[in-house]
Amino acid sequence: MLDMTLLIGYTTLLELIYAKHQFPHSLDTTALLKLNLGLLFLHYFIASICIFFSCLFQDTKYSLGFGAGIPIFIYVLQMLANVGGKAENAKYFTFFTLFDANGIITNKAYALPLSYLLFAGAMILCVVSCMIFVKKDMYV
Repeated sequence: MLDMTLLIGYTTLLELIYAKHQFPHSLDTTALLKLNLGLLFLHYFIASICIFFSCLFQDTKYSLGFGAGIPIFIYVLQMLANVGGKAENAKYFTFFTLFDANGIITNKAYALPLSYLLFAGAMILCVVSCMIFVKKDMYV
């Protein structure tokens, strides 16, 4: 998780430097920082899903299948929901809905607290993963 934090922090710093250089006095810095914080929480949640299934299963094919398969399936479901039509209600079954980038940028009151739910979910999954990992009987 530290590497993810450093990567998004580095990207944020580059975004700030580039925007200040190219478009002086045009960037809403707080909106950019809030947006990247919400993105960091989304990445934490996806990573915690992968960590959870890695701790849950002993076999690599199951841990990779579920750890990568579930986020990919949810992402495809979100893409279908974004198309609209009959699949529009599928957005309520994805965790990507909790990251509302437009709401964060336009300062909607609900947008950033929804991202905090992603962070809380990530921390819960990490704690449960640690509890599962400690109880495992591993052979070397």
